[in-house]
Amino acid sequence: MVMSKSPADSTRVFIDEERQTHLCKVWREKILPKWEQKKHSRKLRDLVFEGIPPSVRGEAWKRIIGNSLKVTPELYSILCEQADKSRKDFEKLSGAIADADGDVGGSGGTVEQLYSRERSAQKSINLDLPRTFPELAFFHVESSPLQAQLRELLEAYVCFRPDIGYTQGMSYLAAGLLLYMDGCDAFISFCNLLHRSCFIAFFSMKMPDVQIYLQTHQRLFKSELPALYEHFDKIRIEPEMYMVGWIMSAYCRSLPLDLVFRVWDGFILDGDAYLFRTALGILKYFEDALLKSSFEECAFLLSHLPQDQIVPSVLFQKIRSLSGVSKQRFKHIYLKCEKEICLWNRENSYVHSKE
Repeated sequence: MVMSKSPADSTRVFIDEERQTHLCKVWREKILPKWEQKKHSRKLRDLVFEGIPPSVRGEAWKRIIGNSLKVTPELYSILCEQADKSRKDFEKLSGAIADADGDVGGSGGTVEQLYSRERSAQKSINLDLPRTFPELAFFHVESSPLQAQLRELLEAYVCFRPDIGYTQGMSYLAAGLLLYMDGCDAFISFCNLLHRSCFIAFFSMKMPDVQIYLQTHQRLFKSELPALYEHFDKIRIEPEMYMVGWIMSAYCRSLPLDLVFRVWDGFILDGDAYLFRTALGILKYFEDALLKSSFEECAFLLSHLPQDQIVPSVLFQKIRSLSGVSKQRFKHIYLKCEKEICLWNRENSYVHSKE
């Protein structure tokens, strides 16, 4: 039996649709055409945190992110050509491995050398493409243009920044941008986002950078949610047990996608601070359950957030209520943690050098 919607549900849907129509009109008529005038306004912040309407999200994201790296469409075209050549070389290499029958042993053997070269960004991208947004069927159908664009973007980035290459997690950020932008705009936004955010540190697990970010989270956690912080400390729930996965996937593997992109609205405007504010918002949302839970129960809940139990308006109210996690305060605590951890590392290295 199919349950019909109540009058209250129907009214709520109508109000939501009416509000979205109004917001689209505001963005199209009052914000985007007057971008230079509005980009630092309180009005823009309020609109972003209410949630950018999907129909204007791509254009809004592109304007907010900007292009401080000065990446051009011409450069993207050149990088795509380089990536295409690299992919064809990789395919030839895979064929050579299959044909290298009989030479399988010993250090420096043909197969060993070929396999060593095959462990590359190409292989990692091939593995991650089918695992990115598995719930979106149109992303994974045969000859999907979006999947082809995703491959092209990621391979182009490897050519653009070979010092960074490709790491697991990048595909989520790139795919999310492609849902709202064409390939070139998504690439430009992707490069600029990575350049100015914590993602590079987490993608590469670069130390001590990741430690600094996690310590910043802990300081904010302790001040904003002291009871839950003490509970986690008591049962030994460490931040890397949940924060690394949340950040590396930009919440794509933890929250429903419509909520993910609202989180991205805030992140694109306020940077890393909003990603960490979101983490505290999630902890606050589930605080009552977590306070009653054991180590095993907490660990499971944090790694398998019950998406069907998350009410969007309540979650974002929890995030908004964490007013102590501003851009300025986040930066202040981050710099303090950076100074402390780097000093500790230097002192520790000195002690070891004297032993």
